[in-house]
Amino acid sequence: MTWASVMRWPILSAVIPRLFEIGFVYSQPFLINRAIKLAQSPKSEENNNVGYGLIGAYVIVYAGIAVSFLATLPNVLTH
Repeated sequence: MTWASVMRWPILSAVIPRLFEIGFVYSQPFLINRAIKLAQSPKSEENNNVGYGLIGAYVIVYAGIAVSFLATLPNVLTH
């Protein structure tokens, strides 16, 4: 059990960002599906607002993927 207490933080420092990355990657098909539905709907003020929300969601998802990948990169390079 000594190894568990010694390796706790190096393991957690890789697991938590990887879980975020999995979540962001998993959300991509839902974003694409919603964007396709939006493209098929008629133009309206409400749909414009949904489109702006989708832009923000895409920024959050892709920035989240990049940041969570970069957070795990030092762990990958050192081990």
